[in-house]
Amino acid sequence: MGRSCIRIVPKGGRVLFLLFLFVAAVGLGCQTRERYREAEAAVEAARDAGAARFAPFEFVSAEEYLEEAEAQLKESDFKTSERYSQKAKEFAEAALARSMEARQQMLVR
Repeated sequence: MGRSCIRIVPKGGRVLFLLFLFVAAVGLGCQTRERYREAEAAVEAARDAGAARFAPFEFVSAEEYLEEAEAQLKESDFKTSERYSQKAKEFAEAALARSMEARQQMLVR
């Protein structure tokens, strides 16, 4: 019996394609880790500004999203990890802003 499959990509081309996919996946992982580190730094800045006291909702939300981003990163779910890292950063920045406003109000009084 003859084979009816037509080889479209030569073996060398398949290896090159797989190498490309590997490099793309590694690059995506690095980008995701960078987003996670940015979110982590934002949460730390909010913590240092007293966000747990002055903006508890935003701060706890930032911490929760950051924890979930880390869990997804460990599972190599880069897309979800990036989304959670972005949310963590947004909540952390909001918490930082509220904390700074609250501190200013305390100084005015």
